[in-house]
Amino acid sequence: MASVKDMDSHGFLLDSMKTISEEDFRKLEKADCKPLKNDVLIAKDGSYLKHIFVWNHDVKVVILSSIAILRPNLKKILPYSLRLL
Repeated sequence: MASVKDMDSHGFLLDSMKTISEEDFRKLEKADCKPLKNDVLIAKDGSYLKHIFVWNHDVKVVILSSIAILRPNLKKILPYSLRLL
């Protein structure tokens, strides 16, 4: 499970992330807290807009509400352009 403290400018610091149970993972996944490829992830609590990156990994991870997920319509905008706004 990832939070803002696990972020840097290029992604998550996997070694610092908290491990949760499979049941908790499924609950967060069902609540749409699992980033998908091309999602733009933005730190919104604590270090507002300090870390913004595009998620392009096949790592099994869910995120807390301290991180916003922007899910762009790829037919209209490229995720990397949102990262620069």
